[in-house]
Amino acid sequence: PFSIHSNGLSGGIFEIDASESGQFVSALLVAAPFAKAPTQIKVVGNCVSKPFIDMTCKMMASWGVDVLVEGMIYK
Repeated sequence: PFSIHSNGLSGGIFEIDASESGQFVSALLVAAPFAKAPTQIKVVGNCVSKPFIDMTCKMMASWGVDVLVEGMIYK
């Protein structure tokens, strides 16, 4: 068992290696609108699950949250 203590997501620039999974990218995308400052996610590595990340962006758009996509950078 473990515990995580946090004061919230600060925002800023995050760089995530998505060569094994896009789940961390998707999780951060869903959390990003609640960050204290604007958030930018740069995906590095050979992204094996871009369709999963794209699906997350479409789901967020259906909730009224627009994700700006510039190549492999999500804002």
